[in-house]
Amino acid sequence: MEATGQQSSKSTSTIDASMRPTESLVRMTLLRFWRDKAAVVAMVVLIVFALLAATAPWLSENVTHHEPNLLDLSKRFQLPSKVHWLGTDDVGRDVLTRLLYGARISLGIGLLAAMVAISFGGFVGAVSGYFGGFLDDLINAVINTLLSVPTIFMLILLAAFVRPTPAMIAVIIGSIGWMGVARLVRGGVLAVKARDYILAAQVVGADNRRIILQHILPNVSSTIIVVLYIDIAGAILSESSLSFLGLGVQPPDPSWGSMLQNSLSYLFRAPYLIFPPGLAIFFTVLCLYILGDGLRDALDPRLKE
Repeated sequence: MEATGQQSSKSTSTIDASMRPTESLVRMTLLRFWRDKAAVVAMVVLIVFALLAATAPWLSENVTHHEPNLLDLSKRFQLPSKVHWLGTDDVGRDVLTRLLYGARISLGIGLLAAMVAISFGGFVGAVSGYFGGFLDDLINAVINTLLSVPTIFMLILLAAFVRPTPAMIAVIIGSIGWMGVARLVRGGVLAVKARDYILAAQVVGADNRRIILQHILPNVSSTIIVVLYIDIAGAILSESSLSFLGLGVQPPDPSWGSMLQNSLSYLFRAPYLIFPPGLAIFFTVLCLYILGDGLRDALDPRLKE
């Protein structure tokens, strides 16, 4: 009786373990990611930056005690002090407060631009890879043609014809950043659509929309997640480049790129102005790339424990 009971309990535990493949996969992914200390540190830094950006109005009122666009010509070019932790700019505005509000704009533009690129590029790549044939050739021709045009030229051209609000800048950056996403998703779809369960879904009469949304895209979601972080970093750099050229976020609204552009005009008179926006852009982009690399390794099913 005891042997029978032990055998029954073992079989039950085996069944329970086999009924939780998704939980085991998530757990292994989290363990892989947690072992990558650089990626964990990058994630913590990005969370801190996001919290600072989200609470910028509260911090402005309760910590820095300054408004981002309040001019005071009597306090021009003040060095960092207890009153102005990062000093003041050419018209007496508090640099720290503008840096916090600039994070809201720069990070917001990066996230929105990446979402636009991922949404459109993912759709185009999925359609191209799944249907193939003439449609695939046509989409590839369009992508190769657009990729041959310098990105900064396309950014300047589009920004010159529209009002450069933060939302519009994000749409512009996202609208020219979808090609790389489309190519990656297309490659993933080509690999997935030849698998047996896709063929089985086609045999039982599942329509193309159902197959793409429920069977193919979930299997390339790990690639999309990694590309999302890389695209956010690229969008932040693109916004900084546009603002540096005077075509990005317009005064008096602060962004890291516009603050960097303004600080270069006073490089020798107030060199301390260049470091806050420059370091903010550098560390944000660096952490995004490190986090994307860590997620790629954690989500890679070929890695062994």
